[in-house]
Amino acid sequence: MEEKNWHIKKWHLLGWLETVVKSLAIIIGIYVLFIGFTKPDFLPLNNLPLIELVIFTILSLGLLAAIYNRYQLKDIISMVFVIFNNLGHWGLIYGVLKGANIKFLYSFVLIMLAGDIVKIVFLKRHNYSEGDIAPQKFIYLTSVYAVGYLIIFLFGLPTLI
Repeated sequence: MEEKNWHIKKWHLLGWLETVVKSLAIIIGIYVLFIGFTKPDFLPLNNLPLIELVIFTILSLGLLAAIYNRYQLKDIISMVFVIFNNLGHWGLIYGVLKGANIKFLYSFVLIMLAGDIVKIVFLKRHNYSEGDIAPQKFIYLTSVYAVGYLIIFLFGLPTLI
């Protein structure tokens, strides 16, 4: 097996646009993490939107696996991004459990959904693939995240109206 060196991959404009859009959500997640640090106690579970948090936690668990994938790729930008992406997701969970305004969650998922739509366009337009993985698998996985974010947002609509 050929050993890869760390490098910076040349991304297309849509790849960078996805990164910028999702970075806005990540900033929200990290901000909510710090809000959580200021709260003394966790909220009782019956005061939380459990369905949304369960779906969000499942999506966040998938991002943990992405760290290993990015490590294998050895792309510096992707590796840094996936670490901050995890921090944003897990920070948001922590902050909401500690009592941060639930509207942060809905803002976060709406922005991530927008980023995933850009990513799907990128994947289709450039027939993007990594190694032996078919481009359709990347589109499918991204679509799973997009649907998850959309479901969370839709569940939150009554809170937002």
